[in-house]
Amino acid sequence: MRIIFHGDSGAQKIELYYRYLFISKEQNCAGSPPCQMKTLTSYELTVMARGRRHKRVSIKGMDIYAKTTFDTRVEILDISTQGVCIKSARRLVPGCKCILNLKNKGSFLPLKGTVRWERFSGKILKVSGEVETLYRAGVEFEYNFSEFSGYLKYMGEYCETDEKKLRGTRYQIPGRETALLNYEETFNVSSLSAGGLLVESLNKIEFDRKMTMELHLPKENHTIKFQGRVASCVPVKNKKPERYNIGIEFLDIEETDRSRLKKLVQLLSGL
Repeated sequence: MRIIFHGDSGAQKIELYYRYLFISKEQNCAGSPPCQMKTLTSYELTVMARGRRHKRVSIKGMDIYAKTTFDTRVEILDISTQGVCIKSARRLVPGCKCILNLKNKGSFLPLKGTVRWERFSGKILKVSGEVETLYRAGVEFEYNFSEFSGYLKYMGEYCETDEKKLRGTRYQIPGRETALLNYEETFNVSSLSAGGLLVESLNKIEFDRKMTMELHLPKENHTIKFQGRVASCVPVKNKKPERYNIGIEFLDIEETDRSRLKKLVQLLSGL
């Protein structure tokens, strides 16, 4: 069989190729018919090369979910004492918790908030030639008194003239002000094994990314914490808005938690 690679770096291609050769050698049978050319995507080759070490079960519809946090750069469109309107290249799900780190005279002012709404904003053509989709989102602030005092000082830099006032207590930020947004993303888990899980996300996540995550099981107070690696990111077919199936491999997980997952998988497999 001749292998044609798609979408991997040179190092990843070599690694997958040698893994495939090893598996092919182990599985080769005498007298088999001649091989034909087959074009494989990076995801198909990864699955074939690694094999399935742990039994996976579908858990769609069950109350099992995973969480992690991301950092993304956002543009501030307008702001008030109650919240802020931002523009982002990542989807932000209403209800998710976040921290907006505003620039405040040489330092940063972290403001906790909750995403209340999100909508499509437009598309831009990047220098690389890639089309990027942008979204607007509204964040409602949750601040204590000390944070509020610092926030008023920050607002003072933008509230000197009436021209900057839009409506009520909301003000438009002059120029292109950006801030770092730290936000929490929750994933519904589609399938589970002792070696990893499959989740669905509104955002692409780059291959091989390492993430600190939490897994929440129904009717249990114990949260399973682990270090995960993105093993695959595949668009879900015929689904709008666009979503992605993200395969997460467990890199660092307590053995007691892995044993609990094995027992859960065995239980679900018998249903």
